[in-house]
Amino acid sequence: MMVEPLIYSVSLGCLVGVVMGITGAGGSVFSIPMLVFCMNLTLVKAVPISLLTVMLSTLSATVLGLAKGLVRYRAAALLLISGLFLVPFGVFLAHQIPHHMLELLFIMVMLFLAVRSLISYAHDNDDILVNMNVSCQLDQKTNKLYWTKHCARKLVMTGALAGFLSGLLGVGGGFVISPALRKLSNLEAKMVVATSLSVVAVISVIGLVTYATQVQVDWQIAFPFAGGALMGMLVGLKISDRISKKTNQLFFGLLTLLVAIIFSGELLLKLI
Repeated sequence: MMVEPLIYSVSLGCLVGVVMGITGAGGSVFSIPMLVFCMNLTLVKAVPISLLTVMLSTLSATVLGLAKGLVRYRAAALLLISGLFLVPFGVFLAHQIPHHMLELLFIMVMLFLAVRSLISYAHDNDDILVNMNVSCQLDQKTNKLYWTKHCARKLVMTGALAGFLSGLLGVGGGFVISPALRKLSNLEAKMVVATSLSVVAVISVIGLVTYATQVQVDWQIAFPFAGGALMGMLVGLKISDRISKKTNQLFFGLLTLLVAIIFSGELLLKLI
C-alpha cells in the first residue's frame, strides 16, 4: 500500500474509532459505510474489515470485564453457542443475496438503531432502576443468575439472531444482546455491557475467520483501518467522559440517521 492510501485508511479508522469511543457503539454501523463510500469496497468485502475492527476493540474490554468478574459466564456461553452456529449461515446468505439487497438490509438496520436511540433520548431511559420482574434473576448473595426455561429460551433466540446478523451484515452483536439482557435480567448495566462485549468479541472472531475463507480480505486496508479505529477510540473515550448519556443517545441517533440517509441516497443512485 502506498503512503497516501495508508494514511487515508488510518484516518477513516480513527474517525470511526472516535465515534465508537463517544457512543460506546457503532463499530460496524459506521465502519461499513465508511469502507463502502470512501474505500469503494462492496459490502461483502467491507464486513470482514469491520469485524476485525469490532473484534480488536471488544477484546480489550472483554479482558477487563473478565478480570473484574463482570462477565456472566453461563449467559455468555449460551449466547455464544446459539450464535456461533448461525454465523456461517449468515456469511453463506451474504454471498447469495445481491449486493443492493444487502445494502438495503443494512440501511434498515441503521434506521432501526437511529429510531431506537432517538426514542430512548425522548423518553430519557437511563436504566437507573433495575427491573426485578424478570425471568433471569441475579442472586445478590451468590452473584449468579437463577435460570428459568423462559430465560434460557430467550437467550438462545437472542444469541442466534446476533450470530446470524453478524455473519450476514457484520452487525447485530451489541445492539441485539445488550437490550435483551437488560429486558430479561436484573443485571447491573456494567455486567450487561461486559457480558455483551465478551459475546460480540468471540462472534466477531468466528465471523472474520469464516469470511477470510470465502472472501479475499484486503489486509492492506483492514489492519491500518482497525489500528486507526483503536487509536480514535481512545480519544473518543476521553470525550465521552464529558458527555451525558442523554446527549450521547441524541448524538448516536442523529449521526446514524444521517449516515443511513446518505447510504440510501448512494444506493438509489446506483439503482437509477
